Amino acid sequence: MGRSWIATAVLVLSMQAIAGVPGPLERFFHDVHSYRAHFSQVVYDGAHKVVQRSHGRMWVLRPDKFRWDYVHPREIIVGDGRLLWLYDQGLRQVTVRSMADALKGTPALILSGKGHLRSRFKIRDLGIRQGLTWIDLHPRRRGTGFVDIRLGFKGNLLSRLVLKDSFRQTTDIVLSDYQENVSISPRRFRFSPPKGADVVHE
Repeated sequence: MGRSWIATAVLVLSMQAIAGVPGPLERFFHDVHSYRAHFSQVVYDGAHKVVQRSHGRMWVLRPDKFRWDYVHPREIIVGDGRLLWLYDQGLRQVTVRSMADALKGTPALILSGKGHLRSRFKIRDLGIRQGLTWIDLHPRRRGTGFVDIRLGFKGNLLSRLVLKDSFRQTTDIVLSDYQENVSISPRRFRFSPPKGADVVHE
């Protein structure tokens, strides 16, 4: 999928915590069942030059439903629990994949709600930096596509994610206007291809 890191970003709302993980992480996994926020995203290359900027809104409903609406470039990504839909408005194209296939081999596999943090990641508390409490998740297995995931908490609220991939790119996501455990209509996670769009099944 074109934005495979998105599923990785939302996995933080889907994993099961166990005793011994840092406080904000423990609370987040035990107490948060739904989440919505605005986001701004910057992607950097290996030389830390900006290659893309974007923003939009996101919604997550544990354990396996999520939606990311990009304003520019206009894209919609929906995981309905069974299928993963990626709509590129510029190309007028919808790509459809099985969520199980799309997420296979990535940390986002934990979106199924199975597995525990420490079985998938080495966890380090990095302390307070830039006003946030940072926690590092380092994948235990190779081949996930990501080499490092850092979560920044403002108090107990997740407000930033920094994802480094195996191509040396860094995706920095800043969340704002976030709300936890709010009512989200199941219709939010349904997607019907727009009339006239090409639909590609992978």
